[in-house]
Amino acid sequence: MSLSLRKNGPIFLISVFALIVISPGVQNLAIPKKDAFATFGLLPVLHNGRLKPWDSFARETLLSLRGKQSVKTAETGKKWSAIQWLTTVFFESDTANRIEVFRVDHADLKTMLHAENEQKKYFSYNDLTPYLSTIDTQARLSNPEPENRDAFQKEVVSLHAKLITYQSLLCTFHPILSTSDRLDSYQRFLDSFMEQDTEESSLPTPIPEAIKVEFSGQSADNVLRFVPSENNSSDWYSLTESWMEAQENPLHLSTLRTYLKIAARWEMANRDEVVDELRGLRYRIADSLASTSVRKVLIEAKFNSIQPFILSIELYLLTFLVVILGWIVISRQTLTAAFWLTLVSFLIHTLGMLVRMWLMGRPPVTNLYSSAIFVGWGTVGLGLLLEWLFKNGVGSAMAAVTGLLSLIIAQHLMEMGDTMGMMRAVLDSNFWLTTHVITVTFGYSATFVAGFLAIAYLILGIFTPRLTPELQTTLNRMVYGTVCFALFFSFIGTFLGGIWADQSWGRFWGWDPKENGALLIVVWNAVILHARQSKQIGSIGMMQCAIFGNMVTAWSWFGTNMLGQGLHSYGFMESAMWWLFLFWISQLLLIVMGRFPTHKWRSFQNSEVDLQNP
Repeated sequence: MSLSLRKNGPIFLISVFALIVISPGVQNLAIPKKDAFATFGLLPVLHNGRLKPWDSFARETLLSLRGKQSVKTAETGKKWSAIQWLTTVFFESDTANRIEVFRVDHADLKTMLHAENEQKKYFSYNDLTPYLSTIDTQARLSNPEPENRDAFQKEVVSLHAKLITYQSLLCTFHPILSTSDRLDSYQRFLDSFMEQDTEESSLPTPIPEAIKVEFSGQSADNVLRFVPSENNSSDWYSLTESWMEAQENPLHLSTLRTYLKIAARWEMANRDEVVDELRGLRYRIADSLASTSVRKVLIEAKFNSIQPFILSIELYLLTFLVVILGWIVISRQTLTAAFWLTLVSFLIHTLGMLVRMWLMGRPPVTNLYSSAIFVGWGTVGLGLLLEWLFKNGVGSAMAAVTGLLSLIIAQHLMEMGDTMGMMRAVLDSNFWLTTHVITVTFGYSATFVAGFLAIAYLILGIFTPRLTPELQTTLNRMVYGTVCFALFFSFIGTFLGGIWADQSWGRFWGWDPKENGALLIVVWNAVILHARQSKQIGSIGMMQCAIFGNMVTAWSWFGTNMLGQGLHSYGFMESAMWWLFLFWISQLLLIVMGRFPTHKWRSFQNSEVDLQNP
């Protein structure tokens, strides 16, 4: 019994840790029946052409304003979820205006806002209200060409856009009225409307003309349409549009009236009645929509709660630590447990990707965010295959590191907006998204796998005694085979991209930066194979070339988007430039490390083998 426990103890302990990591996501599957915030988050809203739950809209909006999907209130010190914050903006604006959601980093902008504490990063709407006209003026004075703006102008323009978004949210259920008499008029209108008969045939009280003007002042880009037509499932209305339409077609008055009741009772903190109204409204909307649309909205909200990619990040980190432990204690059972833990992480990663595909009705790669998800998925899959074949822990370690880094990159890319948004017209082809994009992205994944295996080779050889001749031979085979795999997929993907370009733009090749980047990956992988086969480079030389492949692939993946040139220029993020630069520096340092004399490597201190030469 004690022998069995000693043998299987690592697997048991690792399983317990994995369950601890996964359990919060499983618990989030069940939404509390009396949670008004979560129930509101399940309701659908049409925004930027996509039907989504309020929960998704809340996360996207708070992320764009604050850079995070949660906010801590200064009054209570408690962390609020995105949907808690959004409903507070909608129904308790006085409270919401005191919450610090606007991030400001530039020192000159803080000075303009008279921020006494220079370390202060976040500001509330009330903090910014005295400076709204100044911010507006500075934004208008900024260079109209975004690429020619200095850092101050960029942040002022960004803050100005965020304030417009926030003001639009404030008047989603209540117009921002300029005078007290209009407020009184609007309140009388609401009271009259709410007292009317709830029969479908009853017409609403007409909106006072003075109020119509202030309601219609919202930007078309910021209009939220959440009142569905009860005779056409494709028609959605904002609160104002619903009132206007109801004077001609009163069929959806019941939904409009329910939303107004929710707003009124929320302000009175009557949450039990609010939940009952919300649940009734959700079922009524479900009856008027296609079953698939309703199911997608509900599943997307639960997908947000579970956050499978966050779970995968935590499990990949745990896997990496387990592999290191297995190498330190030289435990076969620990490395086996790491393999199975990687497999569990991979399955959760896969499930999250499949759910996104079903929600979008698209292949897995449609934008930069989804490309990071897929590149990580591909590297982990290849790592599992290598670990299954060679069983030395390197495949699991490489899978864990690449999966972890790619999903962290994806989390930062979420700041770009709706990750399941509408497709650009030029990319709106499921056939080519399935063939060209997936194939060329597999080439990215394989090139990264080869590069990170090469990093493992150098680190194990220089800093540890674990790079035995057997492991050295194995890693050589792993890197060489992976580069062959990468060359095949990157070449086929680039060729298919040329065919797509010919169909879309009338030319097979136009020396576009993205096209050049894809060609660089093909050429560099071919160079590695040719140099190794002709014995121009030895084991270490191949590892250094494979690491340089990481730099080439990172440039093709992200760097080409930063040029702002060409038909493929999309998904630009200025902050990504610095991270790309730091990544290049790290890879160059690793390449330089590979030039250390092998007799100084811990694994070869007593060896006469010269690995620098073929």
